[in-house]
Amino acid sequence: MSESAQRLLSRARECAIAGRDQEALSAVSEALALAPEQPASHYAAALVFAGLGRATEAETAFRRALALDPAGADPVFGLVQLLLSLGRNQEALQLVEQGCRLHPDDARGPHLLGGMYLDQGLLDGA
Repeated sequence: MSESAQRLLSRARECAIAGRDQEALSAVSEALALAPEQPASHYAAALVFAGLGRATEAETAFRRALALDPAGADPVFGLVQLLLSLGRNQEALQLVEQGCRLHPDDARGPHLLGGMYLDQGLLDGA
């Protein structure tokens, strides 16, 4: 990803945290225009969108990041967390199980999976 796209995404995160939503969205749009084929730009955009409560855009950006890099751990586990926040538990469960198979050394997978199993009363799985 270009340095200018990285700077824009950093600015977008800072603006989102500060509550300057329009500036954050503008910076995300500019960054995506500069680096449309970079999974990292879509992942970063997804985080900004999620932080702004824009779940539809966040999901789209997570899925685009995954389409560009199907083995990406960050977008997989980010999307799982988003799906859980939306109450789409079954879809999240399938995705986290897939993420655990693809990334067996990533601690986020077992952590998320164990919590999901506990929430669903699947104690043997947890």
